[in-house]
Amino acid sequence: ADFDTFGKGAWTFELRVNAVAALEAALLDLLGKALNVPVCELLGPGKQRETITVLGYLFYIGDRTKTDLPYLENTPGNHEWYQLRHQKAMNSEAVVRLAEASQDRYGFKDFKLKGGVLPGEQEIDTVRALKKSFPDARITVDPNGAWLLD
Repeated sequence: ADFDTFGKGAWTFELRVNAVAALEAALLDLLGKALNVPVCELLGPGKQRETITVLGYLFYIGDRTKTDLPYLENTPGNHEWYQLRHQKAMNSEAVVRLAEASQDRYGFKDFKLKGGVLPGEQEIDTVRALKKSFPDARITVDPNGAWLLD
């Protein structure tokens, strides 16, 4: 693994790094406003495209009552999404319900399933169920390196 100078993993989130990044973004924005150019022009060759595709991220969700960790029970709001996102979703049907609710709430047309949780065959079943429910959607999966090629 790659380690930083403090012996921590290179992908740790340090408050100092985040604070510097926030300050840098604000200063780049101010400089762009002063020069009357967008930040993308300051960082390189400028805007690369007019639109981007945004994926609705879907996760398998374990039963929050089976741990002592302080997971939220619900999120304020009356939309179904706010309740479903805190409920167990460890099968295809539950993940499809999450996708339907997130599409209804946020308008997602495409989805990405964060996998590597269940056996690959089960996760492929979930991808198939998503494609059946959203035939025009782009469905992608990230198994976190947990799947083997054979």
